[in-house]
Amino acid sequence: MNNENFKNQDLTSKPGLYDSKLVKEIVFIIFCFKRGDVKMMFKKILMVLSLLFLHVFIMDSIGQTNYWQENGLRICQKDTFEGTPKICPAPQNGAIVIWRDLLEGGLPNDVCGQRITGIGQTLWATNGATLLHFILDSYMLLRTFTSEGNTSYYYGYEETPDLYVQKMDVNGSTQWGVYGTNTSLPVNAGYYPTTRTDMICDGSGGVIMVSHPVQIMPTSGGYLYCQRVDSSGSNVWGAGGIQLHGTDVDEFGLCSDGAGGAIFAWVDRRDAGDYKVYAQRLNASGTKLWGSDVPVCNESGYQIFPLVIATADGGAIIAWRDTRATPHTLYAQRLNSNGAPQWTANGIPVAGGDFSPPKVFLSDGQSGVLVVFKEGSSLYVTRIYANATMWASKLLIASDLNLTEYVAVESSGGDIIVAWFSGSNDIIYCRRISSTGTKLWDSDKTICAIEQEKDDIVICSDGNGGAIISWEQDFDIYAQRVTADGTLGHNASLPVNNWKLYY
Repeated sequence: MNNENFKNQDLTSKPGLYDSKLVKEIVFIIFCFKRGDVKMMFKKILMVLSLLFLHVFIMDSIGQTNYWQENGLRICQKDTFEGTPKICPAPQNGAIVIWRDLLEGGLPNDVCGQRITGIGQTLWATNGATLLHFILDSYMLLRTFTSEGNTSYYYGYEETPDLYVQKMDVNGSTQWGVYGTNTSLPVNAGYYPTTRTDMICDGSGGVIMVSHPVQIMPTSGGYLYCQRVDSSGSNVWGAGGIQLHGTDVDEFGLCSDGAGGAIFAWVDRRDAGDYKVYAQRLNASGTKLWGSDVPVCNESGYQIFPLVIATADGGAIIAWRDTRATPHTLYAQRLNSNGAPQWTANGIPVAGGDFSPPKVFLSDGQSGVLVVFKEGSSLYVTRIYANATMWASKLLIASDLNLTEYVAVESSGGDIIVAWFSGSNDIIYCRRISSTGTKLWDSDKTICAIEQEKDDIVICSDGNGGAIISWEQDFDIYAQRVTADGTLGHNASLPVNNWKLYY
């Protein structure tokens, strides 16, 4: 047996020489015990312990191959059109990436996925496993992907004219039938559906999903519905779900309430034709706990693009873009578990200027938030503490006239990792930002320097203070890891947190 085989053989899947040796020695120990040969028995016990020390407790990181590649590991390369990747953390400091696989001509299309370890090793089929296969020519859109405890994973998809959710385990095995659960939530029928959706875990093996069918003709918002699917894949809140609001809703957000329910925020035009921010909490049974909705902000002008994040007390912090003044401003409000505002009425100003709608809202681990937003041509971050105080000034992350997409994920100690790419050359960068408002690492790290069209950048934690980033590039799916200290995946041999049996 050569050295490479010695490193990679795994007794958990293939018994070998030392399995047999251990069994024989244990049998002989029993024989010595029955004969009363204490001296020989202890000699054999020491031998068994030596074997265990030498051949059992050896980390599978010793001598392992680093599979990450410079400029990203291509995890799917086929003669089809792969896109809209989604990502969630997985064991071994890894991730699960899923995407829509679209055949030439557009129909049919499948949901495919790949599991990657912290060393960049792909564990499922080459070019990804087919998680959901459509036999008929059905138009499908992959909408959401979330996970609970690195053991249960859920993806939501729209297959005209229905909205489904499927549960799978960490090995990609589906749990709720072939196609998942039809949530019965209303959607917009048509070849190009325009339903906005989002989904969170309920903490009990199920999910809560939101559907917002957007009316196209005439152009206006739609109603807002939600459904809870329990651990068995059954709809809990009845056929059609629960209607949160029925008057010209536009953007929305939701988070867990920490008790099996959810907190929702949205904007609608029930007052004087201007969009205002409202919130509602539903418990696990679907009962509204905050009366006839909480008016988060009813100031002059309109408020749009709400973001929501949970706080430790069962409440939430909500941020939105506000036009009560010029230039437009980013405002935020904190609600407790009863829906009572905790900060200044109608919210506190967070940032002002020519900024785009905020996209990233992350917990600081202390019932505050970090907000990443684009202002003009630059990307910034600021922190709002639980007591409504903030950093003295927002932190500039990057200045790029063509900065397009950006994402971020919580690191450790309240820090975050932000990734973005430029529309001018499509190079992907990332940077770790401390909880106190300073840039960490010696420079921005280049995730991918290839100047090729990219889209749909996503990010998740690697479980050890770093991140795994995935994106679509020229209709293929790529991924790269960056560790907590800024080391890119292909630059180092990276240990993973598990042990195996080797010989």
